[in-house]
Amino acid sequence: MQGTHAALLSQNARPTFAANKRDFETRLTKSRVLMARGEWPAPMDELLEIVMRDKKWLDETPSQTFVAIPELLNPPKTKADQEIRNKTVSGIELAGQTAVVQDPQATLGSSYRRKLSMALN
Repeated sequence: MQGTHAALLSQNARPTFAANKRDFETRLTKSRVLMARGEWPAPMDELLEIVMRDKKWLDETPSQTFVAIPELLNPPKTKADQEIRNKTVSGIELAGQTAVVQDPQATLGSSYRRKLSMALN
């Protein structure tokens, strides 16, 4: 089985996609291998390609996986985290917009959520 996964990620797998853009099984397998490696943009691109071509394929597994990835990368913030962000160290509440440094994974998740939204509409 590992030989199959290695072949999918090799240069030889790319012509397969070019010849058959609807090879969803190979795309899904490739995305799973890349997710296991922790490489997030590439599997999201593969899943998005499947969703754009057939939203209902395999009981919507690609779209459900696509939605789950940003949730895995960015666990939801607790209410305590939200309250602390809007206060200074001494507890004074800040008014207006504050500069917040955005996590790169949160940015990645947001951009792919927008892409999925456009693909589904």
